[in-house]
Amino acid sequence: MKVTLYPAITLDGFIADLNGECYSWISDEDEEHFTKVIARAGCVLLGRRTYEQYPEDFPPKSGATAFVWTTRTDQQDQERVIFVRGTPQEVLGQIAGHGFSELIVSGGGEVNGALAEADLVDEIIVSIYNVTIGEGIPLFGSHKPKLKLDLLSTTNEIDGIVKNHYKIIHMDTLSEQDLKAAHAHAWQHRSEILQSNICGCFHCTETFKPSEIDEWVDEGTCAVCPRCGIDAVIGDASGYDVESQAFLGQMRKYWFER
Repeated sequence: MKVTLYPAITLDGFIADLNGECYSWISDEDEEHFTKVIARAGCVLLGRRTYEQYPEDFPPKSGATAFVWTTRTDQQDQERVIFVRGTPQEVLGQIAGHGFSELIVSGGGEVNGALAEADLVDEIIVSIYNVTIGEGIPLFGSHKPKLKLDLLSTTNEIDGIVKNHYKIIHMDTLSEQDLKAAHAHAWQHRSEILQSNICGCFHCTETFKPSEIDEWVDEGTCAVCPRCGIDAVIGDASGYDVESQAFLGQMRKYWFER
């Protein structure tokens, strides 16, 4: 199932203010286009807080089905409103089980972040508004996903809004060029390792803190994994998601199992 995030954000990166309000700056024309996108897909996913804050929007006027991701067990399904629970993978599995092949994600931030962090998002189409609000709910909520993006298009069809369309390059589908570029961060990297918060080894696929590294080779410039003793360490300061088993696994397969 293809999963597309379709957020509207302020120039300073927020999808809503701290109270979850965004309609004061959302364009009616952009909202109308979003409604048509949901209608074509046939379904939309949102979080419980978004659902409860804007009850007049659900079920969608487009005739689509709304899936509401919740941890509560006392909420009952309604006409074209279905409650889903579990991990990101389980939630998408439940939606696919209803026969949908495409899903539009409407937020909020925690929903966006959980899916992105689990590497389950395929595309992001973001409307960037020419307004700042100072503080609010970030695009990915409390999550901090590290995504590799390919910009497919940029348009400015609505005054005051720039719409960027990105395809996400999944960690388990990195090209040979990407794998070689990542490997360049596995040697002569002492400064980068020490600036990292977490490191990953693409030999044993374990993760650990830089402070756990007690052996360096190549005249002290290259870290040795404290778990397996192999110099196949990359730190998150490299920009790669070293906590992703998909990333570490593909690196291991390319560099150690061919």
